[in-house]
Amino acid sequence: MGAHALNFSKILKQAIEITFSRRWLWLPSFLFALAVDVPRLLLAPFLPEPNQLNLSQLENLISRLGEITQNLPTVIGGIFLLSILLGGLWCVATIGQAVLIDGVIAIEKNRPIDRFAHWQKGRSLLGRFVAIDTLVLFPLFINLLLILLLLIGMSGSLLLTVRDGSPLQIPPLVGILGSLVFPLLCLIIPLAILAYLYRVIAFRLAVFDEITAWESIKQSRQFIRENLASVLLWLLLLGVVSYGINGLVLAFFGVVRFVTESQLSGVGGLLVELFAFVVSIVVATFRNLFVSVCWTLGMLELGTKKAPAE
Repeated sequence: MGAHALNFSKILKQAIEITFSRRWLWLPSFLFALAVDVPRLLLAPFLPEPNQLNLSQLENLISRLGEITQNLPTVIGGIFLLSILLGGLWCVATIGQAVLIDGVIAIEKNRPIDRFAHWQKGRSLLGRFVAIDTLVLFPLFINLLLILLLLIGMSGSLLLTVRDGSPLQIPPLVGILGSLVFPLLCLIIPLAILAYLYRVIAFRLAVFDEITAWESIKQSRQFIRENLASVLLWLLLLGVVSYGINGLVLAFFGVVRFVTESQLSGVGGLLVELFAFVVSIVVATFRNLFVSVCWTLGMLELGTKKAPAE
């Protein structure tokens, strides 16, 4: 471990104070929620539960793959437009993350708060942050791409068995491809945790020390090695807080949707769902801000290089 352990209670108390008293930090945190939490909340009701899938639903899904291939140009065009929209949101959210980090440094170092200057700094860091995202997320992306290609192969093989209207049968090729998918699925969580850890640390090192994306990733590995116990404890604690809040938000959103579908309809149901959606985004905004502040304060306390002077 590094020079000293984290003072968890002190950082948590300070993070809560900054989260609720520094209102100018709410906007960049909201932008992050806009890019990450809004798509997740909108898609959650339409994603089936694994225990709700049955053979007939699987056959219908496979049959629809044939319809999708008939309209492939339209599907590709829609995916392209959606990618542009999400990419634009992600860039704005990334600038917001840089503003949060730089703003907390200014607060911690008792520097004058210049909101316009913080946004300018965030915009200047966009290229570095995008490069960091590209590097740290690349192994996870390759893993998910391989899973997708294998699943497409499995679906294509199953599609051939039901094309003539015969009952669904599992061809041997599906078993072979499935045996390759399983270990890749097991790698998703470890790769995602590593990517998240390197991402949050490299972002802050890039701001603290004004270094390149590659240099910040290299120093992230050294920082993790020197402060391994504190970093893992901090990751666990903030992970419990973050996923606990996520679970409550999704549960609240699910209950409201269930009530509106069973008890309300028309404008009344729409207004209740809209209210629940706004509440969920507000909670996500404060959660994102709190977690970001905690990471920045924690890294400052663990003895990173001093942030550049004004």
